Amino acid sequence: MKVKDLLFAIGNVSPEYIEDASPDKEITVRRVSVKWVSLAACLCLVTIIGILAYPKAKPPIEVPPEPPVIETPTDPPIVENPIVPEIEKPYTPPENTPVSSGADITPPAIGGSDPTFSRKYIDEVYNIYICDEIVGREASDKWVNEVFLKLSPEEQEALPNVYMMIVAFDISKEALERKNKELGGDELQQSTIDALYLEDVKEIKRALKNPLALYYDGEIYTFDELRAKRNEDIPSDVLSEYFDFIESVSEENGTLKYDLELIDGARALYGIKI
Repeated sequence: MKVKDLLFAIGNVSPEYIEDASPDKEITVRRVSVKWVSLAACLCLVTIIGILAYPKAKPPIEVPPEPPVIETPTDPPIVENPIVPEIEKPYTPPENTPVSSGADITPPAIGGSDPTFSRKYIDEVYNIYICDEIVGREASDKWVNEVFLKLSPEEQEALPNVYMMIVAFDISKEALERKNKELGGDELQQSTIDALYLEDVKEIKRALKNPLALYYDGEIYTFDELRAKRNEDIPSDVLSEYFDFIESVSEENGTLKYDLELIDGARALYGIKI
């Protein structure tokens, strides 16, 4: 007996149940393709790896604020009642120079910055340019290098440089006057030329001595050397008069407050009462 016949025999059975019980009914089974499963697995794996490999977000870098710009003033500050340094007055030699005890005294340049402070003669007789023009530069340079520069500083200062060249090259007074005129007459004064040709060397020294030096007994002394080293050849009364005269000239020129210490130091060196 078939199943279908049995169900009809029982009766009152729904035809649908009978149809389902039929062996001829095809049962369909859904199969999932293997390739789709593999694809899905790969996608999941890629997603997981991507999540793990993705770097974590770095924290934002804080940029420090720019420093404030400080404006510097262009105009200098105004100073009320500024201190202006006092400018020393130029030295003005007196018209009359006292002479006593055989000494020719003229005021020295105090301070030590003026070259005439340490020179024994007037500036004119240190310039040998006029002699160069007479004897030629080559001969003049040879004399300077081979003769003059080999002398000691004391020997170089002993006599006027122009006078030394006059003697060395036997330059006549007429030749000197002629060249001086050709150069405009400004190299040497006529009184200087006359003094250079005096017969007595002591008189040459006296006539051409620096007005800021001391002439005594045929020799010339500068204030610089007198205050630097004690000189036993000059009497104390001559030196006292000399230093007093320096002080008066310094006061007259308004430089005494700078010079008094030097002057008193020179007095003390020679035991002169201050």
